[in-house]
Amino acid sequence: MVESLMELSRNTGNQLARRDDVQIELLQELVDRFWEELAAALEQGPVLQRSQELICSLIEQLKGTYLSQISRSGIEALIQELDELTTATLEPPLTPPAAPATPPA
Repeated sequence: MVESLMELSRNTGNQLARRDDVQIELLQELVDRFWEELAAALEQGPVLQRSQELICSLIEQLKGTYLSQISRSGIEALIQELDELTTATLEPPLTPPAAPATPPA
């Protein structure tokens, strides 16, 4: 009895492990049909106009963010350069000044 249950379990596992070409084909057809329906819906007047408005809005937001980053990075680079220049003039020289010569006693 146990042996027959083990054999049934193995056979079931083997059946489940096999590639299901019909399922893969149906899934591919589903994805293709989804994109066709989406394209058809987006081509209609009000939906097309609204999607174009949303895309334009998105592009404007991206442009604003990009320009903001450029401005901010430019200002930060300028501040960093000024900091480097001011710290370079305030830092003591790398070689210590020579000690004054003392006369031998």
